[in-house]
Amino acid sequence: TSYPYRSNGELPILYTLGLIFGRIQKKHTSKVLKTSAAFLLLGMLSFVLYEASYKDKKIEGVHVFDQKFTSIEEIILQPELKDKTVYIDLWYSSCSPCIEQMKNHLPAFKTAMKNAAIPMEYVYLGRETSHPNSKQRWWNVIETYDLKGWHYYFEKPDSELLWKSILPHLEKKGKRANGYPHYLIAKNGKIIEYDAPYPEQLCQIKDIIKLKK
Repeated sequence: TSYPYRSNGELPILYTLGLIFGRIQKKHTSKVLKTSAAFLLLGMLSFVLYEASYKDKKIEGVHVFDQKFTSIEEIILQPELKDKTVYIDLWYSSCSPCIEQMKNHLPAFKTAMKNAAIPMEYVYLGRETSHPNSKQRWWNVIETYDLKGWHYYFEKPDSELLWKSILPHLEKKGKRANGYPHYLIAKNGKIIEYDAPYPEQLCQIKDIIKLKK
């Protein structure tokens, strides 16, 4: 599945222009309403056209799961991943620590794993945010940091279910969730580490992969 390359700015821009124009022309209410309505209609039309056009756009190496998931276990059992070693990244678009890892540490981590001849698949589980264009912001991060791998966008209710499936495993080891980003490691269709090290902790990740089956 493909998603748009750039943020859809037309709708909020046109909407804002309509509001500004309305404030300036307070004395001409009917004219203002008509103008604002025209701006909104144009914005909605541009949004529909934009949504229709992005479906044919693709970024090489980036794959998005379309089907509905409520757990990580369902994802790692997909045919593309079930027999692989998988590094799983839980993140959201406005999470500064998430972006810091993607920008400054993940590229070196991927290169090091490749050089060490450790085959690895990467799964990014993006969480919905409160932003009105949350899904577009999610995609913009994927493009900006060239996040090749497998992606899934969790809406808020599903992300809560996701954490509920993780917490019991952390509690068994006396660990607590530290928020985002959060990493897991799966191997051959089974999660072997529910609280994996960050990409910058390369040696620790290698040890986990080698020790656990």
